[in-house]
This record gives sequence, structure tokens and C-alpha cells, in this order.
Amino acid sequence: MHRFLLVVMMSALVSACGFDKAPPATNQVDDLKPVPGAQQMGGEEPAEVEVDHLARLAEDLVRDGPGAFRFDRSRETKDGGTERQVFVEMLGANDEDAADLAASILESGGFELVNRFGDENGVRLTYRYGDSAPVRVLVRSREAHSKLLHDEATSSVYVTQPVDAP
Repeated sequence: MHRFLLVVMMSALVSACGFDKAPPATNQVDDLKPVPGAQQMGGEEPAEVEVDHLARLAEDLVRDGPGAFRFDRSRETKDGGTERQVFVEMLGANDEDAADLAASILESGGFELVNRFGDENGVRLTYRYGDSAPVRVLVRSREAHSKLLHDEATSSVYVTQPVDAP
């Protein structure tokens, strides 16, 4: 009997406090306020997102190579400009295979080959994307570039692109 009275008293208390009642639902459009910074639906064109092609190249080389990412940095050039430099150590690919992979990745991203040649220092590629500054790629074997950090590295891919001219 005590349990029954306890349940009745708790139910009465909950009802009296209003915990069993939800606020009234509304479907009024006027009640909705836009979220600051949210993209609004309508006739506006979405902003074009700029693709970071060099970062994508590095990611794809690391994934598909496989490779080991070393750096992505900007440095001042001798003539006072700035160039971006990306460096990936390739794990298992010789210099020709790594150059072919880099070329395939760049070409799938819309880059056009301007020049390709090889010598005792490695394979050199030059690419263009539209009217942007040229992208230069130097792919070297471990023998040509002895300062690789990873023991498994067999070649390296070094990419440069001018960011601004003096």
C-alpha cells in the first residue's frame, strides 16, 4: 500500500510542477531566425572553392606512393620573391616511377605538361595550370639525394611553385 501511495504522490508532484508538459510546438516561419554565418538557400551562387593543388599532390603521393611527407613551406627566393616548396620521400618507388606517379596526379588535376627530362640528378618536370605560375618537380633517387630521413625511402619528390615575384 505504501508503494501505491508513493507512486500517486510522485505523479501529483510531477503534474503540479509541469514537468509532464512540453512547450507548445510552432510551425511559424516568422519564429525561425537565421543562424549567423550559415549559407542561405536561394538564388545566390555558391562561392567557388579554391583547390590547393600542391597540398593535394602531396596527399596523393603519400597515399598512393606510398610516401612520407617531409614539408610544405614557403621560402624567399634569391631574387626576393617567394616560392612554395613541398617535399615527399617515396617509400619503394624508383625515381622514374615516382615521376610517373607525380605526373599522373598533376595531369588528373588539370595540369598540362610543359617539359620533362631526366639526367644523373633525377627527373625534372614542369607543369602549368591555366595561367598560374609554373609548377616544377624534381624527382631524385636515393643515390642522387642521400639526405633522406626515412630508411625505407628510395626516392624523393620536390615540388616548387613561385607564390609572388619581386
